[in-house]
Amino acid sequence: ALRHIDAPANRPVLAENREKGHYHFFEASSVGGSNMVINLNLTSKNPALRELFNKKDFRVALSLGMNRPEIIETVLYGQGQPWQQGPFEDHPNYHERISTQYLEFDPAKANELLDGLGLERGPDGVRRMANGEPVHFNIDVIPTLQPEHVDMLDMISRQWAEIGVDMDVNPIERTFFYERTSNANDHDAAVWGGQASWVPGEIPQQIVPVHHDSRWGIPWSQWYNSGGAKGEEPPASVKKRMELYDQAKATVDPEQRRALIAEIADIAADEFEVMSVSKNVPLYGIVKNDLKNVPESMPSSWYYPTPAPTLPQSWYWAK
Repeated sequence: ALRHIDAPANRPVLAENREKGHYHFFEASSVGGSNMVINLNLTSKNPALRELFNKKDFRVALSLGMNRPEIIETVLYGQGQPWQQGPFEDHPNYHERISTQYLEFDPAKANELLDGLGLERGPDGVRRMANGEPVHFNIDVIPTLQPEHVDMLDMISRQWAEIGVDMDVNPIERTFFYERTSNANDHDAAVWGGQASWVPGEIPQQIVPVHHDSRWGIPWSQWYNSGGAKGEEPPASVKKRMELYDQAKATVDPEQRRALIAEIADIAADEFEVMSVSKNVPLYGIVKNDLKNVPESMPSSWYYPTPAPTLPQSWYWAK
């Protein structure tokens, strides 16, 4: 067992009961990326939020207003490292700028950027948009998928309140989450995992919106996947990345594909549309002691797909 039991908070109780339960741990190694990606909806149906979310300085301010070391220490039990997105340093697709920019906790700079956008604080400390409404938005999350997401967002909400941004965490059931965020585009913001990130075999949805998990631009992904028949035509920067992605899918040369993905990542780094908290950390699964030939370590990824490539047909029960 691995999926949905591997949350950091579950590890202590599972560790304490290994002998009683006749099971042991195996490592579910991280293959890159981040365990939680924050998507502001750049195609929001709320005109004021849409205008605000599309200002890069606002997105940078939120990233600088996030105390990642505090979140990692408190929610992730000290496991992790501040990180935006992308493959780790030991991967051929590693992209330093998109992975490491705007990670420092700098509330003074964050406030300076928000002041520069004309977002003045009201008497309640919350900044106001041009229409006089408070800078307030909800962020959708599935509490049962990765339970630590809710705790991480609660901390981020408190940290962003210090810079005058009011965010409410909105935990909702998975089916409703998909309907709101991947189909109807009714969300202000949402989170999802970005574990493997844009390595061969995975869709690079956090650097180019071509997938239902690209919750920063769902109408753009719908436009792409329908050949322009549905959704909304994206801006030039996004269309350029879509063209490069089509080229990357069409080539059989791995080096050419890597160069094209790096070009997409260069543009995504310039735009800085999404943000994260920490590197994805190694997790764990449990296996009954009598089940043999199960590897002590395996990659943890939906796209791997864990555990299929470890040949479960070769596992067996000891008598």
